[in-house]
Amino acid sequence: MSEHLETNPDIIRLTTHDGLQSCLARRVTLIAVLRKRRAQPLGGHSLILREAPKQVIQVRNHIYELEHSRDDIPVLPRPPEFYEGDVLVSDDFRGLIDCLDEAAILVGASDDLGIELAIQIALFKSMIAQGDSPDWDDLIVPAVGIKFRESRPRVCADQGDSAPPRILRSIVETIKRDNLLAVHAPRTGSGGNAPQRTRGSDKARRRDIDREFHLHYWERADGTVELASVVYHNDFSISV
Repeated sequence: MSEHLETNPDIIRLTTHDGLQSCLARRVTLIAVLRKRRAQPLGGHSLILREAPKQVIQVRNHIYELEHSRDDIPVLPRPPEFYEGDVLVSDDFRGLIDCLDEAAILVGASDDLGIELAIQIALFKSMIAQGDSPDWDDLIVPAVGIKFRESRPRVCADQGDSAPPRILRSIVETIKRDNLLAVHAPRTGSGGNAPQRTRGSDKARRRDIDREFHLHYWERADGTVELASVVYHNDFSISV
């Protein structure tokens, strides 16, 4: 990898005159290469600086050699062609969260912790966008039911990149109790007078994600939420 990294001249220029700068140049370029994969569960690597000039640094560099044993690294141009990419940067916690892709995390999550992280990031960003100053440690996210964990990848696979943001939006609305006109009460029968489906003192809820998909969840007696499943329009089942 070359010892020279050139980014937007208005932002930063690193050369080989300083050994530390050269090391940083190689690392920044490597981050840019890894971001090209687009399959990172955290939406790509990012760089934390003492002072970030802006969220994205454009990288333009000669890469002479890159040793690796991975099969997901994109084909790199050969000198004299330049490699071009970008790196997300931040200088505080909020900036770090902005660098994360909650939709990619939701898709790539292999356990409840990953799903909860995606929801927490989506909730944090939503509150920031509305002018709030949320405390990350105080954010409470719903419990994840087994059927939700199982139904999520199927719907995401069927719908592609558009599904995860819509699922997360509906979950955030559920947490914040927004858009209540999209919420319905599943009933034990087809009649309009049939009682609402319950699980002890918990109440079943069905929220419209869009015209095709719906979020089923339990509104627990203690006020918390448990995600039950993501279902197609004609599926009214809810796991207990």
